[in-house]
Amino acid sequence: MGFKDVRARVIDALESGRVQHERRNLLYTNEVTRAFVVRLLRRCSGDQYEASKHYDNPQLVCHVFTPEVRGERWYVKVYFLVNDAVFISVHRS
Repeated sequence: MGFKDVRARVIDALESGRVQHERRNLLYTNEVTRAFVVRLLRRCSGDQYEASKHYDNPQLVCHVFTPEVRGERWYVKVYFLVNDAVFISVHRS
């Protein structure tokens, strides 16, 4: 699955409310909304994306997006469990 497919899947999960959290992050604490994270992801280009194995479970693939909005770099790290997007981190870099 490539960048555009992953981004579309994360956006779909956010818009459908299929969201879980692995750790505390700005999305979990409601300091940013799901709609804001969707806007971040839509601003992200393929060179602001990478995938790697989950640090604790190498069978899971983590997807990291690092868009820049108004001079601020953001960091969004997520993986999938079935249809849910599980957010490890949403924060400013």
